[in-house]
Amino acid sequence: MKRALLILSILLLTSAAAMAEDDTSSGPTHAVSVNLFGVLVNYYGAGYEAALGKNFSLRAEAGVSPNLIWATGFGLFTSKIEARYYFGHAVSGFYLGAAGIYNAAWGSITSSGITDTFSASLPGLGAYFGGKWVLGKNGGFFLEPYVGYEAYFSSISVTAKDSFGNSASTNVTPPTIGGFVYGLGMGWAF
Repeated sequence: MKRALLILSILLLTSAAAMAEDDTSSGPTHAVSVNLFGVLVNYYGAGYEAALGKNFSLRAEAGVSPNLIWATGFGLFTSKIEARYYFGHAVSGFYLGAAGIYNAAWGSITSSGITDTFSASLPGLGAYFGGKWVLGKNGGFFLEPYVGYEAYFSSISVTAKDSFGNSASTNVTPPTIGGFVYGLGMGWAF
């Protein structure tokens, strides 16, 4: 699965670069963003996007939560590489995007003297539609609402350990997990 994601990422990058045009002279060509709403659930994320030509861009995003929603005992790391096609000028206006995603989660729960710990590797793919409205012809603050669908191909490792030091482990591969996603990005285009 990791090999398939790597191959897909390379194909996205090379096809976007090959199809990109040289006209990036009007409007912003870079954008940085932060996930301000993530702070509400103890998640901290940021992204960077660069134009690869008139209509194409590449975006990288990463985030971390040391203890999701402050009380769950679950940690989370997220990363995403997304190729975008803009219907106007790259880094501004409506776009379609395709992404390779890698998430990792970990945590533990203690109940009745037994501690269950887990870790999960969640590679996936995503498809998105959104719009980026930059408040200025050559850059400035932007808002970016989007919707999409993400599918994850997971592998979960669970270990149970009691107060006497006895433990048992298992690996679980559930079916593909997927669902619709939405959000509102904000940041600075330049």
